[in-house]
Amino acid sequence: YKLAITRYQEEIRKNKENVDFYLGLARVYTLDSDPAMAISTLQQAMKVDPTSNAINQALGAAYMADGNFIEAKKYFDLSLTKSINSAESLSSLGKLYLMIGDEETAENYYRFALKENPSSII
Repeated sequence: YKLAITRYQEEIRKNKENVDFYLGLARVYTLDSDPAMAISTLQQAMKVDPTSNAINQALGAAYMADGNFIEAKKYFDLSLTKSINSAESLSSLGKLYLMIGDEETAENYYRFALKENPSSII
């Protein structure tokens, strides 16, 4: 992961306006079990593009990986309000509710996600 992190950081230094590099770096931090760095990176990305639904979705996932379900839900909900039928957001909310033990609500979100996009549940 160290090489990927270094490369993404180099790309961000060259092109601070490209949120895709921030999203990629955050993904690597999450895979490397460092959700705090993922969150920090995504907060920087949010300054570049505060309207990005992808950043909201990624922040939700990073907060969920960090165990902060309240913040995760906040960003998934925000992502959902920007894209009302976002299967990814619905599926993420399903996963969040499953992780906190609310299986009924999780199932409802998964059903909404499947209705929106049958391949959305992985």
